[in-house]
Amino acid sequence: MSDNRKKDTLWGIEPDEEGTYTFESVHLAVLQDIRDELKDLNHLLRCQHFLKMPHQLRRIAIATEKLAKKKKPVKRRQGQP
Repeated sequence: MSDNRKKDTLWGIEPDEEGTYTFESVHLAVLQDIRDELKDLNHLLRCQHFLKMPHQLRRIAIATEKLAKKKKPVKRRQGQP
């Protein structure tokens, strides 16, 4: 079975005789924009910095947990609630 899609093709969107665009051409333009944005997101999600984020967040959580345990209680003055 052959693939008849024209992958990554920028389809020509031309105005009609009156200079306006049809709903079909507007839908096509929106779909092309969505495709481009999804490609950018996929590229970013494969970035090493993004992939290391869960590990870094765990390290931060562990470090801040240790800091919270080391805090000394605050001494209150007499007469203070």
